[in-house]
Amino acid sequence: MDFRKHILIVEDEPHIANLYREFIEEFDYQTSICLDGEQALSLFTTNPTNFDLVLTDQTMPNISGNELSSQLLKVAPSVPIIMCTGHSTENDKKTAIDIGIKHYLVKPVNLPDLVTVIDNLLKD
Repeated sequence: MDFRKHILIVEDEPHIANLYREFIEEFDYQTSICLDGEQALSLFTTNPTNFDLVLTDQTMPNISGNELSSQLLKVAPSVPIIMCTGHSTENDKKTAIDIGIKHYLVKPVNLPDLVTVIDNLLKD
């Protein structure tokens, strides 16, 4: 049986999603990628216990990272969410934290820092 932690990566730019996946999997995490928020919401709500953490982009077509996060937290209030954004203001960060997002990162994301954040959020 596979006991690795499972991370849902939600990123509308495939090359960035794959970059995250390749780096994160080097640290023995399992990953799934969704290229839009609607797909992620559908996958997550089908079986929320499959995922230990969500890594999402903020700016995506159809559903923003904030809206996606709000919906995911209604289904699984304890799931840690990391928001990545290409633009940052204190107001954006405050909104993310108010939603319940656990960590906020500005792109380009430093990959070793990302894994440190993931490790810290998934400590047992």
